[in-house]
Amino acid sequence: MKKCYYCAEEIDDAAEDCPYCGHKTLNENEKLCPYCSEIIKKDATYCRFCNSNLKSYENKNNYENFDDHNEINEDIKYDESEFDIMNFLFSLNGRIGKKEFFKYIGIEFITAFLMGFIVLYMKMSKEQMDMFLGVVSLVFLYPNIAVTAKRAHDFNYSAWLSLVTLTPYIGFILMLIIGFIEGNPKKNQYGLPKKKL
Repeated sequence: MKKCYYCAEEIDDAAEDCPYCGHKTLNENEKLCPYCSEIIKKDATYCRFCNSNLKSYENKNNYENFDDHNEINEDIKYDESEFDIMNFLFSLNGRIGKKEFFKYIGIEFITAFLMGFIVLYMKMSKEQMDMFLGVVSLVFLYPNIAVTAKRAHDFNYSAWLSLVTLTPYIGFILMLIIGFIEGNPKKNQYGLPKKKL
């Protein structure tokens, strides 16, 4: 058995991909670049991805240990692109952190609260109220899926996880759990992490 360099779970020696986090496992001829976390040759002195000089990290050539891998926090790269509301609400690509996720949930709750006031103020019939709330729910349906998908990407899970949140009652609990899970500290298959403010 060996440990996955990314999630530190014990996996079979012959495994090419970690069954827990999905990352490619390292073989005896590979190591991780301490700057960009890409897999490179063990004897490399420069990273072919970020062109960093690796000679200063000679004493850290073996990154199979998860704790060693996480020690080099100062060199983590972040997604520092400007906030784009359309991308945030409608794109299934990329990652978002806990802070952005809970901001969206908060705005959604405030909107639902205001919609309740509108329903009461307009004195709608039951049929009108059901239709109005149904339209509001449809408006929020895709943004909910998109935001939850990006949150799942942050801890390296597929966007399909967001569909489970559509389940009545269980979905709400799952959304809260998804919000509190710590994201991967470095780049994963869905991109770079958002910088914590």
